[in-house]
Amino acid sequence: MKFWKECKDFWKALCFPIEIIWIFIRELCKGEITKETRRIVILGKKWSGKTELWCRLRGIKNQEKGGTSEEPIEMFELGRKEDGTPVIVLATKDIGGGDQWVSDYDNLINEDGTYVFYLINLDRFEKEKKENQLRLTRIASIIKKKKFEKCGLRLVATFYDTCGKSKNEAIADVQSMLREIKMIKKTSEIPVEVINTTNDNDVEIIKKEILKSLES
Repeated sequence: MKFWKECKDFWKALCFPIEIIWIFIRELCKGEITKETRRIVILGKKWSGKTELWCRLRGIKNQEKGGTSEEPIEMFELGRKEDGTPVIVLATKDIGGGDQWVSDYDNLINEDGTYVFYLINLDRFEKEKKENQLRLTRIASIIKKKKFEKCGLRLVATFYDTCGKSKNEAIADVQSMLREIKMIKKTSEIPVEVINTTNDNDVEIIKKEILKSLES
């Protein structure tokens, strides 16, 4: 019995400083932004406004006027929640909208909690409808295959200022397109925003939606 007591005392003596170190580390990291981060992914066809939206979210000027191939997006602070906690978007990348980039969707949607914004150019809505449906089917398939339960999907209809439709008409068109996708069952639960990516007030709507998505 004495032997086991000595072993127990020795273990306590050994663990005590480790516990102190752990508490120190935990306190040092208290409120760390890593607990409040999500991976944001912006997808869509070419010319749908992806790069412009990324730039506006980061508060920088868009230098890409001829379309994007691939650009790394470093981790950045998007804003702060109501309690003052900073919301940091994890490092990701801005990819082009051509067909060759669709294979990258699987790598971008690579963890539960990923929030996907899929952009649809209203000026090219009918022309690109089928292709957008195929891409949305792929996104839904990836989420289902990986058994992610906390991924979000929001459709963002862009170029509202030049499409010649009211916002209600644009939303109705996008929702009708969604209902034709067999892979997506509860289409009524997928939010649709109608914005201009060059309008700071509209981009602020997207920011607020991202912050709201982190409240859960």
